[in-house]
Amino acid sequence: MAQPQETSSLRKTVSSRLEAPATLLRHGISCVVWGEDALRRYGARTVCFDLFLLVENLEAAAQCLESEGYSRALPNPRYKFIPELYVLPRFKKGPFDEVEDIHATYVALIPAQQCRYSLPPASAIKDLVPQFPALVDSILDAWLDATTMDYAVHLVAHLAYLSDYPKARDPLVINELKPGHRDLYLRSLSHTGIGGEREKWRRVRDSFLS
Repeated sequence: MAQPQETSSLRKTVSSRLEAPATLLRHGISCVVWGEDALRRYGARTVCFDLFLLVENLEAAAQCLESEGYSRALPNPRYKFIPELYVLPRFKKGPFDEVEDIHATYVALIPAQQCRYSLPPASAIKDLVPQFPALVDSILDAWLDATTMDYAVHLVAHLAYLSDYPKARDPLVINELKPGHRDLYLRSLSHTGIGGEREKWRRVRDSFLS
């Protein structure tokens, strides 16, 4: 495992909730915060439950957290129908904390490749939350490529929160999105419903990629 390193000053100021990503970065393992915590950064009125992190290597990240006092949890009942959330280590509070708690806060590790998100090296990460356009692109790609309906529905809720961002409709922001996502993003902001059109929008995205 990579040795701990000081990659930026953010480790000195992070809250206890962000201890897991700070730990990964300190060991040279690149990651960014995703899910509700990232959406909250941009004004989403959502409750933050589990902490979602995008990582390059699931096993390396899980082993790193375990070495720092996290325990690999049993499958979280909240996500038993969402196999895309591969690893769910939970912070072990003490030597007698052996019972899995359905109400515990988990750390969900998601492959960055699954969201088509390009992670920079750990030493280059100065902010744990992606910039808004990159976050939007990653959510849209994850939704388009979701292998289960439960995960797709989970991500539709994330898409609905994007409209809470004050600059959500700013042309400069929209122009920073991947070309294959721009029309889909605008459609998602209209709240007219995109759930039944995933295959159509996937073809649009793929046409730009090809």
